[in-house]
Amino acid sequence: MLLAADIASASGVELVEFVRDGETVHALDPRGTQRLSRQMLRVAWPATPNEASEGHIEVLDNEIEEAEPYGDPPLALRTLGPRRVAWATTGTGAGRQGVTLRLRSSHSGLLQVTSGHSRLVQHLHRFSGRRTVLAGRVELCRLSDVPAPRELQITWHDRPLPGSYQFWVQVTETDGRQMVSEPVCLTVEG
Repeated sequence: MLLAADIASASGVELVEFVRDGETVHALDPRGTQRLSRQMLRVAWPATPNEASEGHIEVLDNEIEEAEPYGDPPLALRTLGPRRVAWATTGTGAGRQGVTLRLRSSHSGLLQVTSGHSRLVQHLHRFSGRRTVLAGRVELCRLSDVPAPRELQITWHDRPLPGSYQFWVQVTETDGRQMVSEPVCLTVEG
């Protein structure tokens, strides 16, 4: 069974997931294995609905050259010097919220995330991978300098066992917003 999707995004497509009966069966990063920037870093966490919160991100032995809000609704960011960014949120989100940072140095520094009653610390030189989750909640993700595509045509071949299924496509945009297609019901005969 061939599944296809035509996607258009205002901010760019970061992740495309084909979902069958609520389970992701195929995921695609349209930028593929393009070089990740060690200076571009996203720090994100689950949004807290019905709860206002404040916090800050600080880097020691490094500088934040640029900070942008990530998620829906976006955080209200305040820059507090070259090493610290603070935020406030009304807690109306249901997805992920966070901050995308461009750091001056690619390898040095200590990242501190403080929110509510929690504080996380990560040595940047120890984080060389694409993605890691700290304390089961805060996600650090290296990003690519290559812009994400705004339009994309994608196909994927699925071979489920005989039965009836619901399929849909879920798209995560570079700003953290998510788009979900209407489900399509298909029956596979034996």
